[in-house]
Amino acid sequence: MIDSELLFSDAQDIAGSAETITGTNIIDLGSLKDHKGNALSGVVNVTGAMALNIVVTTALAGVGSVVTFKLFDHSTTTPSAGRQLITFAVTLGASGYPAGTQICSIPLPAMELGRYLGFYVAIATAALTGNVTAWIGPVHQQP
Repeated sequence: MIDSELLFSDAQDIAGSAETITGTNIIDLGSLKDHKGNALSGVVNVTGAMALNIVVTTALAGVGSVVTFKLFDHSTTTPSAGRQLITFAVTLGASGYPAGTQICSIPLPAMELGRYLGFYVAIATAALTGNVTAWIGPVHQQP
């Protein structure tokens, strides 16, 4: 189960060629609360137990497509203007990535994060088709 407040995109279409696609949601860490109602703000990952998880929901196809997944944080609702926390790239081969494939589960930096987190997908070279779901959760969590 994925917490909707930690979801960047849910089966988001990332089809395209030579473009950048923004996740459908920006995560506001300032709105997160613990079980006692205390604000978590930027300390949500000081233990290093949370990760950026990306799973293919509709097969990714496009031989030679280079797909780069990026996570940013910032103090405003424009995370891409802030720090780039994670960058992860894949190059699609002939078989692509079938639905259900976990593209990555990369631990977030164990430090105080900016209030807003944003997810972006950059597609280079060949045309790409497919969908992904991306969220913040425990390492290797499945949707």
